[in-house]
Amino acid sequence: MNPNAAEFVPGRFSFSTVLQSQAPPPAARPDDKPKPAETKSTPTVRPDDKPKPAETKTSPPTVRTEDKPVETKTSPPESWEARLPEPTKPTKQTKEKKSHKQEISELEETEDVKDEKGYDPADKFKDLSLEDDDKVVDDNREHLNVVFIGHVDHGKSTICGNILYLTGMVDERTMEKYKKEAKDRNRMGWFFAMIMDLIEEERAKGKTVEVGRAQFETENKRYTILDCPGHENFMTNMITGASQADIAVLVVSARKGEFEDGFVLPEKQVASAPHRQTREHAILAKTLGVRKLIVAINKMDDSTVQWSKERYDEIEGKISNFLKSLGYASSDVIFLPVSGLTGINIKDSMTSDWYHGPPLLTILDTLKSLDRLDKAPLYIPVLGRFKDQRGNLVILGKVETGILKKGDVLSLMPGNTKFTPLYFGNDIGRLTVARPGENIQIAVKGVKEDLIHKGFVLCDAKNILPPVSEFVGQVMIIDLPTHTPVLTNGYKAVIHMHTSVEDCTFQNILAVIDRKTGQKSRTRYVKGRALVDVHISLAQPVCMTTFADVNIMGRFTLRDADKTIGFGKVLKLGPPGIKSKKN
Repeated sequence: MNPNAAEFVPGRFSFSTVLQSQAPPPAARPDDKPKPAETKSTPTVRPDDKPKPAETKTSPPTVRTEDKPVETKTSPPESWEARLPEPTKPTKQTKEKKSHKQEISELEETEDVKDEKGYDPADKFKDLSLEDDDKVVDDNREHLNVVFIGHVDHGKSTICGNILYLTGMVDERTMEKYKKEAKDRNRMGWFFAMIMDLIEEERAKGKTVEVGRAQFETENKRYTILDCPGHENFMTNMITGASQADIAVLVVSARKGEFEDGFVLPEKQVASAPHRQTREHAILAKTLGVRKLIVAINKMDDSTVQWSKERYDEIEGKISNFLKSLGYASSDVIFLPVSGLTGINIKDSMTSDWYHGPPLLTILDTLKSLDRLDKAPLYIPVLGRFKDQRGNLVILGKVETGILKKGDVLSLMPGNTKFTPLYFGNDIGRLTVARPGENIQIAVKGVKEDLIHKGFVLCDAKNILPPVSEFVGQVMIIDLPTHTPVLTNGYKAVIHMHTSVEDCTFQNILAVIDRKTGQKSRTRYVKGRALVDVHISLAQPVCMTTFADVNIMGRFTLRDADKTIGFGKVLKLGPPGIKSKKN
């Protein structure tokens, strides 16, 4: 398969058309009617026919019985391109017949054999030999997962695609292919986004559905780009991507009206209005443990902005105040103006009278190295699974804590299934050591496929992570849905913890905490913003630890009615009044 070949576009190509054009004219059948005199005129050219010079025609093509004679039109159209069917028409049928949830479920049905973009991840290991030490690609440069978040249509995929182009990960020939496809779709501004949005639904609608994943590197660091969907219907996918991130880039459009659509104040938001994902994504980035936030104010070249300092200062002020309310320190937030489409201030510094800071890639490359938990126990939350070309089962995950070395014995929890990996590696090749922050693929043998699920955790066999069905947590309630504005005992929600997603129930509100004094008091219900200690039970056990032991594996996010209602940390495993069991 040619990886650079253009993707199939409905309505523009069919194998039957090729066979018809290559096969000789069919012999006349007994029931064929004689050709009328007027059929000797030039036949109508179909979109899939190639025009031939007149002198090469030796005889008129045989008329099939199902063809309708053309009486009035005797000359070919001005251009065969004008007769091409509209490329967006086939997508209208799928939009009317399928809901977003149905589309997601169809994608999830193939997650065992395909990655987020529809490619088989096993291809990345097809040339690797388990005994060939020359294929080892250990790299001591720091690896960072950079997640791009923000409201829908604010330019996340365009910036990601331009980064890959500017860093040499996409060649000119491939870019020309994307430009031609964007032109055929009457969407010239989408060609950079097509680098990240590979499935047909994303290209047809111009909206990211799955988390796009790509790699680039500089002299100092290696990066994995995570392009998250901005539409509220795909928030589960966004949370999955953001949970793997080390650094977040919050993309905010400066275009008049677009910024306001993504950042409307809660008191001005009516019940029927869509959730504003600029706020929602910033909250989730904080709750999921993203420590550094870069705010890229995009579309500064738009005709409604024209690199206006006043517009930039207005957006920076509003976003800055909101991030401070979430607990972000000013030293952990960096603002910069960019143009994702033109590439201004992405790789090279821009020439400006009012901005003299570094471009986006320089900011990423000069960030202080993160403090990794390499001395903590080994924990690798499972993201998915697939089979490689050898038939081996491969587990996808990110090393959150600890160090994985060749020959280590691992345990898959829950279930405590022990095994030694055949090999492990990243998207480039095989590794002998995987440190925190590395996205890895672990090949296993002798483990049943139905024992591996998203949300499970790989850990050191001597230091397993226990599955827990109930725990005591401290929760910051930020916004309750309109249909249940009061939180009481028995309240049900959805909990997101590392890669696990489970239903949960608030069994008991143990105390409400005064955020100024820290004093705790008893209460039977909570309204609005509040900090509470609660006893939570889970529909299915989830592997976790306390926040004090390993913060990455002890934090969680709560959602209800497609809305983030709060976030928290695990204080104690098990129900209240019972001491936590040691591993």
